[in-house]
Amino acid sequence: MRALVVAVVAGCTVTTEVGEELLDPRELQDNDGDGFSPSQNDCDDGDARVAPNLEEVCDGKDTDCDGQGDYPALCERYEVFEQRVELDVLFVMDRSSGMAGVQRRVIDAADLFVGRLGEEEGESRVGVAAADREGALEFAYGYAWAEPPMSSEAMIDWLQAALDLGEEGATARPRDALASSMPDAFHRAGSHLMVVLVSGEDDVHSSLDVDDVVGVLDTWKGPGKVSIHGVVPGAACADGAAESHEQLVLRTAGTLVDVCDPDEDIGGSLATAVQATAADALTTVFPLAETPQEGSVVVQVQEPGAMPAPWTLGFQVFTDPPRVVLADAPPKGSVIEIGYELDVGD
Repeated sequence: MRALVVAVVAGCTVTTEVGEELLDPRELQDNDGDGFSPSQNDCDDGDARVAPNLEEVCDGKDTDCDGQGDYPALCERYEVFEQRVELDVLFVMDRSSGMAGVQRRVIDAADLFVGRLGEEEGESRVGVAAADREGALEFAYGYAWAEPPMSSEAMIDWLQAALDLGEEGATARPRDALASSMPDAFHRAGSHLMVVLVSGEDDVHSSLDVDDVVGVLDTWKGPGKVSIHGVVPGAACADGAAESHEQLVLRTAGTLVDVCDPDEDIGGSLATAVQATAADALTTVFPLAETPQEGSVVVQVQEPGAMPAPWTLGFQVFTDPPRVVLADAPPKGSVIEIGYELDVGD
């Protein structure tokens, strides 16, 4: 004859027939509320994310309580990138009366500039802004030019219209504008921001020096480079030569177009600047979808016309946000393969 054992569990009366084995009442209680008690094969009754009816995921736990835990394939990730030019261009225009003629020359140069930009594979964003009297950035126009979404002719028309800001007749401060709050469109991790500073007035009343501006740009931009290319009057012109703008160009390894010479080919100079900047804009920053386990990242690079090979020039791994930064940029057209294991914490 079987005996009956009556137990009170969490306010409820449980009656169990006793045969070969007597269950501990604690084995019958579902402590984490996941619908399973230890007697029903819940292997961690203190964690509702662990239960027999759940699908195993990479979390450092035996999620489905099958006794196997995470198996390797669950925690392995493999991401592939193609090396493309990530080049953003922002024109910052001084629309003071003394720069009206230069502004027109830049507008006329748009066709050469767009033609060279269109030769670079990848996604570029082009925008036009002006500086007000206090040096704040007035973001008047912008266009995400991807893949590209319009013909070169249409892009030339758009850029010429955007650059035609007219003249304000008052001294503007384009250099200070660079340290203003920048549009989100020009804040892309890993991209190169090419600033074309069209300016004729030195910021003699500015509270910011060149170091301040460069420091703010570096902090604002994050991963990726900034280069400033000046379309400015040089020392050969009359009073008001933009010495501080020239310093910015030198500090950021940009190029300088001296508009003192009326025969200066602004279009050709800007086209050459795009070509040089694009060569320097090949990205070394590759964002990852998830956080990698320390020491688990493996990088292979397949350069155009070559077989995949381990990356030997070194790299760094960052977790906030997760990304791999190579010590050097693979050539355009390279395929970058990054494998890693997920970081599941303690």
